[in-house]
Amino acid sequence: MTSLNKKFFEFFSIRTGLAVFAAGTLSLASTLLGNSVIERNNAQQESIDFTVSQQLKEQQALELKRVQLVNERLERHVSCLAKNIYYEAGSESRTGKIAVANVTLNRAASGKFPNDVCDVVYQRRSGTCQFSWVCDKGKHKPYGDSYQESKSIARMVLTRQIKPVIGKNVLYYHADYVNPNWDLQRVIKIGAHIFYTET
Repeated sequence: MTSLNKKFFEFFSIRTGLAVFAAGTLSLASTLLGNSVIERNNAQQESIDFTVSQQLKEQQALELKRVQLVNERLERHVSCLAKNIYYEAGSESRTGKIAVANVTLNRAASGKFPNDVCDVVYQRRSGTCQFSWVCDKGKHKPYGDSYQESKSIARMVLTRQIKPVIGKNVLYYHADYVNPNWDLQRVIKIGAHIFYTET
């Protein structure tokens, strides 16, 4: 090998070595950079996943709370309505019990009475109870088959599992053995109760 060829070979070897080194360095840098990007993306994804998970948990908690409140309200209304059915129509037929329940709910929906079932049941006007049993301090506690039927009817009426037996505009009734001389339109007599709408 001539001196010139030898120097050219040495120059080429050095240049090739530098190129290989540079390529290796670039490859390492790219790998490190790529790993850094992947790690950052993974961290961002984990953060997103965590946020979404927290939001879902919060939504589920809110929905559970809403359902609990709805159930609590329903049970409170069932209790109030069942007592009203029992004391007002405990000895009446099933249809008679449903009719009293319908009047109670009609009042709550009418805008002329409180809009809460329990408030309708326990309403007083000028110190007078709208349903006489509420003011009767000597009344017995509800019991027996009649009360169980009253609770069953109350729940089914409130959850619309029973069709109304009177119209939505029927807001009043009284026992057939009294004559309050109401200026109202008589609609129907069911059992011992006579039902009215406003004229």
